[in-house]
Amino acid sequence: MQLKVKELSSLIYEEGQQPILDIVSPSEVEESGCNSTIECTSKCNYKNINGEWLEYCECTTGKAAENMGYFAEFIQNMYNYNILSASNYKYNNVEYTKIDDLSLMVDIGGNIRYYGANPNNYVSFNNELWRIIGVFKDIDDGNGNTSDRIKIIRNNSLSSRAWDTTGSLSWNVSTLNTYFNNTYLKNIDSSSQQLIDTVVWNLGGTEEYTPPDEAYKEERSNVVPPGNEATWLGKIALMYPSDYLYSSDLSKCTNTNWEYDQANCRDTAWLKNVNEDQWTITPQSFYNSSIIEIYSSGSLGASLPTKIRDIKPALYLRPEVKITGGTGTSTDPYTLSL
Repeated sequence: MQLKVKELSSLIYEEGQQPILDIVSPSEVEESGCNSTIECTSKCNYKNINGEWLEYCECTTGKAAENMGYFAEFIQNMYNYNILSASNYKYNNVEYTKIDDLSLMVDIGGNIRYYGANPNNYVSFNNELWRIIGVFKDIDDGNGNTSDRIKIIRNNSLSSRAWDTTGSLSWNVSTLNTYFNNTYLKNIDSSSQQLIDTVVWNLGGTEEYTPPDEAYKEERSNVVPPGNEATWLGKIALMYPSDYLYSSDLSKCTNTNWEYDQANCRDTAWLKNVNEDQWTITPQSFYNSSIIEIYSSGSLGASLPTKIRDIKPALYLRPEVKITGGTGTSTDPYTLSL
């Protein structure tokens, strides 16, 4: 993993050739080239970026160090220090940057997300396997205080339930909200409960055929069913449609209309549930009668909130949560503490 980049001011080299070392040599790169939250053996290399040779360090191993750094910064640094490996692509006329080796990309809001069929984004939470959706910028705690926060989601479905047994489209009063933030929350172990943050969730509506960049904006709009509020302040909810859409490798997608068959997209989405349909938090914006769901096929649809669907709880971690170990695989998930 590339970890540090700096300009080579004292190199002599011929155009198009590997630089000839003058004063600077690989052995002279600072030990701090490796991120303090990663244990690794560093080595140096050079890369021509826009006609200019840059020096960078690589991590040849990458196990998280114990009690080293905030979790959100760990993910952000992992992305930023590997930026020389990034590639760009366009989807729905929006340009994105991704790093295939890490399965990390940046969405239209500047958030770093995991994408692909099976990224190493596993975390141990509540003595269960959960997964990192991404690091989200400027998440509000309800008092106007914003911080970058990690959002995680349970790896397996918790159960199957109605979104709301009365047919309401308001997350603020839904029976699933009540279940998550009362019965279920009380059954989470005390150490994991301390890691959960209370934040503002957006409740704007979207449509099942909307591409991810447009869905992301609509979820954060004030377009809601009549009588609904545009936000909710709380701890445990569900994923957004855009969370699911951005979990796929969009560079392999050929059709921006997610209402139709998108095998190239849906088969690369790690949030796809191949067994059952699953709920999102977002109401459908056009008909004002349904909630957006994700079919087991990987396509998006909408159903009445009284229907029974799989549920995967999602939540934001407090910004001060630290990483204490693990490599992010399913057999060696990241471990956390305050």
